[in-house]
Amino acid sequence: MCRHFIIQFLISLRKKINKEKEQYMFLRLVLLVTFTFLALNINAQTTKNDWIGNYKFFDGQNSPRNRPNDFVNYSLKLSQSNKDLSCRFAADGTQTSDEYECSVQISGDSIKVLFVKDLNGMNESRFEPFKKDQLLFTLTKTVIGKKTKYLFRAGKYEILPLSAISKNKIYFTKK
Repeated sequence: MCRHFIIQFLISLRKKINKEKEQYMFLRLVLLVTFTFLALNINAQTTKNDWIGNYKFFDGQNSPRNRPNDFVNYSLKLSQSNKDLSCRFAADGTQTSDEYECSVQISGDSIKVLFVKDLNGMNESRFEPFKKDQLLFTLTKTVIGKKTKYLFRAGKYEILPLSAISKNKIYFTKK
């Protein structure tokens, strides 16, 4: 009888311990999810602030993309207005004079640059004018060696002649 009582006691103790373990594991899971959410939220805010600044790409005389003496300076200035990012994108050089106001969407380690309006009136003379919120291009944060660069991927805006440089990637740098 004493043996049976001890076994019953141990079984009930084990059930109680298992129930406490389940509660403990559930509490750990809740804490893990909470901290992960907080970390991602803080990281998203940091990422937005990390993107603010000036970016440039010079396509000049030593570039395989251009004929001798041709050049184009591309610049992108990202700033924060209210809670959103906005930017000014400009291309200025040989037979090129573009300036656009754009909105920006962050997607992981990339940004999407979307057309808002033309600042110098040249959009209407394009073969296919840009439309509001149309994707002009994306920049993806990339580390090459020890330097951070931003890989350009064309949307509707192309740095020409892209077909001639398909093997050469275009990287913007942050000033």
